[in-house]
Amino acid sequence: MDFTSVYLTPRIGHSCNSTVVQDCIVVLEWMENGQRQRIHLDYLCGADSNNNDYFFVLHVWLKLFRDYKLNERFVALHIWTDGGPHHFKTRYCQWMWHWMSSNLFDKKPIIHNFFASYHGHSLRFPRRRHQARAQIAI
Repeated sequence: MDFTSVYLTPRIGHSCNSTVVQDCIVVLEWMENGQRQRIHLDYLCGADSNNNDYFFVLHVWLKLFRDYKLNERFVALHIWTDGGPHHFKTRYCQWMWHWMSSNLFDKKPIIHNFFASYHGHSLRFPRRRHQARAQIAI
């Protein structure tokens, strides 16, 4: 899971030439019937908030739990993020994992790991070439 900025087409009558929104990129990967499965998802911030803070990360995960039935499908979650100081490496985000485990995941483990930022070479970048791409605005 990581954030990037997405440039949208210019807004007619707007003083800026283009609009930038925050994109939370989530890569779900799991083994099923001996085969590795992978889904690339983009969650775009709404134009009214456009903030990649803890609250947006919370809404992304609430949507993931609902849409992908994470509690029914998995016995543990291993989450990898960079050390984004505004959204991932905060006490609120750490509390969120605890709350989700207790209230949405039957107290099963949610393990949050950090990786060093290595822009352009993580699992999230091949998504542009991946055919099963979903864009979901929340």
